[in-house]
Amino acid sequence: MRTKTPIFLWLVFLFGTTILSGQGIPATMPLTSFVNQSQPAATASAVQSISPSAMLDPKTVDMSTDWDVNLMYLGKPHGNEIPADVMELEKLQKTSGKLTDQTDKTTTELHAKTFVETPVVATEFKGNTYNGWTPPDNSIAISDAGEIVSATNSSLLFAEENGAITFQSSLSGFFSVLNLSGGYFDPKVVYDPSEDKFVLIVLNGNTPSTSKVVMAFSSTNDPNDAWWFYTFDGDPQSGNNWFDFPSIGVSETELYVSGNLFDSDDDFTNVLIYQVEKANGFSGGNIDWLYWYNVSDANGSLDFTVVPISYGFDGWLTPGIFFISSDASGGSSVMVYFTTGTINDAPSLEVSSVSVGSYSVSGDGLQLGSNDFMSTNDCRILSGFYANGIIHFVMNSAVFSNYTGIYYGRINVNNATATNSTFGLSGYEYCFPSIAPFTTSATDQDVVIGFLRTGSDIYPEFRVVSADDDFNWSSSVNVRSGDSFVDFNSESTERWGDYSGISRRHLTGAVEVWISGCYGENSDGGGSNILSSWIAEISNSVATQPPVANFTANQTTINAGQTINYSDLSTNNPNSWSWSFQGGSPGSSSSQNPTVTYNTAGVYNVSLNAGNAAGSDVELKTAYITVLPNILPPVTNFTANQTTITAGQSVNFTDLSTNSPTAWNWNFQSGSPGSSSSQNPSITYNNPGTYNVSLTTSNSAGSDTETKTQYITVNPSVIAPIADFTADETNIPVAGIVSFEDLSQNNPDNWTWSFQGGTPNVSNLQDPIIVYSSAGVYDVSLVVSNAAGNNSETKAGYIIVGATSVETANSLDGFKIFPNPSNGSEVSIEFDLPEAKELEVFVVDVSGKVVKLLLERRFKAGQNRINFNSYALAAGTYFVLVQQADKTIIQHEKMVIIH
Repeated sequence: MRTKTPIFLWLVFLFGTTILSGQGIPATMPLTSFVNQSQPAATASAVQSISPSAMLDPKTVDMSTDWDVNLMYLGKPHGNEIPADVMELEKLQKTSGKLTDQTDKTTTELHAKTFVETPVVATEFKGNTYNGWTPPDNSIAISDAGEIVSATNSSLLFAEENGAITFQSSLSGFFSVLNLSGGYFDPKVVYDPSEDKFVLIVLNGNTPSTSKVVMAFSSTNDPNDAWWFYTFDGDPQSGNNWFDFPSIGVSETELYVSGNLFDSDDDFTNVLIYQVEKANGFSGGNIDWLYWYNVSDANGSLDFTVVPISYGFDGWLTPGIFFISSDASGGSSVMVYFTTGTINDAPSLEVSSVSVGSYSVSGDGLQLGSNDFMSTNDCRILSGFYANGIIHFVMNSAVFSNYTGIYYGRINVNNATATNSTFGLSGYEYCFPSIAPFTTSATDQDVVIGFLRTGSDIYPEFRVVSADDDFNWSSSVNVRSGDSFVDFNSESTERWGDYSGISRRHLTGAVEVWISGCYGENSDGGGSNILSSWIAEISNSVATQPPVANFTANQTTINAGQTINYSDLSTNNPNSWSWSFQGGSPGSSSSQNPTVTYNTAGVYNVSLNAGNAAGSDVELKTAYITVLPNILPPVTNFTANQTTITAGQSVNFTDLSTNSPTAWNWNFQSGSPGSSSSQNPSITYNNPGTYNVSLTTSNSAGSDTETKTQYITVNPSVIAPIADFTADETNIPVAGIVSFEDLSQNNPDNWTWSFQGGTPNVSNLQDPIIVYSSAGVYDVSLVVSNAAGNNSETKAGYIIVGATSVETANSLDGFKIFPNPSNGSEVSIEFDLPEAKELEVFVVDVSGKVVKLLLERRFKAGQNRINFNSYALAAGTYFVLVQQADKTIIQHEKMVIIH
């Protein structure tokens, strides 16, 4: 039930001082205190437009053909952006205390109070199946209707709230239509309450030449329906950078994605923020966007990890959004950023510094059964939300000297002041927190925090805790105990997690928050001693009794075509609803208070099944709705999906006539057919010209005619070409000659060829002849055009020079393919590198034709392992080729597949 806003608060809003944001309404950003002390923080690019790269219907994904390519990096993990001497000192102190006398352990968590309501794990189930990536980087979102999207490195899972999995895929399989070979990583997903849809962000490529940011928009609130993909350059300034560690937020009309840029030596350079108009993304239209670069803090220094802050309830921030950042190596201030408007308002990005309680880095953590450390990372802000003038945020910080705890802060944006509290337990690490509101009212400050925990006497585990308005904490609750220590890396420090996931489900009168995190697992997806994923629903009370279902309607007798509003009256706090409407449209609903239209006269039943964790109950009202016939003469109207076409194209006409006509008589000047009695006909126009269309509709009460003159314009047909080509040979010796033949359709009259490694390397001939003088695997691309447009075709790794016909100098240490021959589902390729290097890894057949570019990315120094699904290959003999960025082949190994 929504609470009414007191009159005095509306008066405060009208006079411009502040606004109290409630559920289901916009939350206007109060900026008075920040505007007076803020300064410009970044430079904005020009507004640009981007078209969708592809559309995918998950129901069409064939998982048997999913290559599921993933990179298991077995060497040293990413740097923490923390001085190495600080980390080593903290690690030494912690090891000394933990592995000897254990005198630092306590049993009572810091600031825990018995009177604070303890969060309850209402529903829980196994999350995404492990598929070789670490850390999991858990992210989760749930719609108001209860549809769940869970993303990890590097997989995607859709589920119902009861744990029933409706879809699961690797990220490489889900996005395979994009043909990106840099490896997918760092997923983030968010539910957008203003659109009632999902947004998923993933990264691809860890070099300046391959870095991409993929933004995926769901077309409905059911993630099993179609998604639209948009591919953004991860280095839009062409500054020799690649994009890492994304954060995501939504305002009323826009999507914000921030991330850290690293150069080709993996050194941090600056923060980049995309500001994107989101509405067209959900329908596959062109979207406008800009980006902010060289984001600097209030001291003028380039900042690191700037996190967008979305509204925490069923509403949205407007006109811009807040961001927040901390000093990753510790400090006593945070930076609050905000955009002053949408991209159409010529916005600025402003920043102000806010003093907070101090925070600091601690060393890595220990775990039961192993001397390997669990990486606790640094003090960057990991999660936050905005509500009622307060930014809530969480991060890691040293709490008990050298042990990591949860740092929870609040910033009052009305007066730029801050408060904070910490939570932890001496002897244990409390890490990677995520935060959400734990109340039904935006005026309350109760929160729930999911986090990971480890210690020398426990395996890595997943927990949850709550805190009230006054920073009183509950005791933490175990969500999923660890079953094993983690031993993934060959080094002594294990990647633990860059973040955990959290999403509040916006329900009236109920508190429901969903979290996702990781725990030590002995066996999952073929891996052992790894981090696996868990999903849980968190409630603030136990449902001790099942609901008693009941409902009412605002009217029970209507005319055909009218609408009824239903209201749930069930008791005992249901959190799921399943309605059935005989004769209604829609015929069913999972909303709490649905709206239904009845178009056909009759007497109809209505039923409601209301449920919670304790059970469910059904209320059936027979002959509840009476729909009377409503017969009037029709008022004719119609529309067409397009009114200007090219000869030979079709137009879909849609009847918009009112008063329920039963017969339609169309006349189409110069159309084929020239007439129709269908309600919504499709008509082809073959002759150029401008033509009339008329429609007469009728029913038992009469008829009506609508004529639209010069409605359809047909232009002469010119069809844009479709690029294609072939070569007389694709596997040649050094200094070999290849003859290319244009196979493009629709009569192109211009050809632009690009030949990687060839001489010449470009050509405008229709059928060029090219010489290849150096060994390597080379791409070929062709752009063709005519008056109607252009089209391109690129064949990656199309020409192989001196590959399988001669022995290749194998230079990778420890290179092996196993099992080989393979009759299982997974093949692994393992090798050592003395230093980081950009490589391309191919699978080719015995003729030298490239079957698959497995990965094109910068591989880290140390031991690397690539896994892929062998069932994507037919049985036979293949070769694995590894080449450097300069196209020199450095490894060539035979591989046999047996099914």
